[in-house]
Amino acid sequence: MRSSTTIFLLTLSVSDMVRVFSIFMYFVCAIVKESSVFLKIYPYANVLVNATTTCSAWMTVAIGAERYISVCHANSAKQICTCKRAGIVSCVIPAMAFIFSLPYEDMLSFLNDGENSSDNSMNMKAWKMFHFTYHSFRAVLPTCFLVCFSACILHRLRKVVYVKVVKD
Repeated sequence: MRSSTTIFLLTLSVSDMVRVFSIFMYFVCAIVKESSVFLKIYPYANVLVNATTTCSAWMTVAIGAERYISVCHANSAKQICTCKRAGIVSCVIPAMAFIFSLPYEDMLSFLNDGENSSDNSMNMKAWKMFHFTYHSFRAVLPTCFLVCFSACILHRLRKVVYVKVVKD
């Protein structure tokens, strides 16, 4: 069964599997916190957890957008929701999520450098600003898109049901 939804769901499941693996890496880091293994594994686990969380959120938005197009623009949905476009989106979203998550790899060194300098408050402010922006991009923005898509779909379905009831 080859459809754009299948491609999105496959990408979402791979992202979720990588997330489970990265959470396991976090678990290992928590156990061996005092050793050098922690410093070697933690940055990568942190990047993977953040990247996969972002990827899952935006893949869910992609699925929501596809459902919106299928319900609200049914006449042109076959031309818009193609497997090729789904493949491109399914490659771009994980790549962008990984790129946007890369600063988390340097988080420990960034914060540790700030402890030894007089610019500690400036480093912390910059880090907090990045952290706030990143989490807004990762959680708030996808949630807003999903709410809008869902509202449009509900509005369209209510209109279709109303027209059908009036005709009968």
